Amino acid sequence: MVKQRLRLRFEKRGEISLLSHHDLMRLFERSARRAGLPIAMTEGFNPRPRMSFPLALGVGVEALREVVEMDLSDWLHPAEVQRRLNEQLPAGLRMTECRAIAPRDTAQVDSVVYEIELAAPPPADFTPESLLQAKELRTVRTREDRQKEIDVRPYLLDMQGGGQKWVVHLRVTPSGSVRPEEVVAVMADATHTKISCARITRTHVNIVADAESQRRLHRTT
Repeated sequence: MVKQRLRLRFEKRGEISLLSHHDLMRLFERSARRAGLPIAMTEGFNPRPRMSFPLALGVGVEALREVVEMDLSDWLHPAEVQRRLNEQLPAGLRMTECRAIAPRDTAQVDSVVYEIELAAPPPADFTPESLLQAKELRTVRTREDRQKEIDVRPYLLDMQGGGQKWVVHLRVTPSGSVRPEEVVAVMADATHTKISCARITRTHVNIVADAESQRRLHRTT
């Protein structure tokens, strides 16, 4: 039985960023068990901890404010949950926030922000407006042995920066989003130069109606 639902924010830095999404999920599950948290379990023949990540993070991408949600079968103060988890998580992973949310609330991601450090700067005359004012920004997405042409422009909300450091704000929809590497690919196409990423950090995962979630929680408590 679920008695409490929590939304946590965490950092993922350094070598731990090389973990795949599935390995990260398993690591959190093991850490929660070692921390003695009363994690609620799913029903069925293969029960699993009721823990979810609303948005996967690419391998090698560092992050500052990722989201994980979990259900507890008993009440614990959110600060106690955060403390216990941090005692069990390995170097590079740290819970930065933990709060109770409404029992039926589930995070819906609205947008994300990435900091991108390029291996070399684009030409000096490149400006983000050249992309933001474009009607289309076509590039090719490669997954395993398949290629698909995509339009980056509908997902590109904003772009700022200069030299080797850029910040991009990307829309996330129910049908998906684009990767920061794909934004860099259209930069390369626009400038007719070879540009590649040296480092990527996801700095924000923005949740739809976060304030309304808190209002619903107060109405049920």
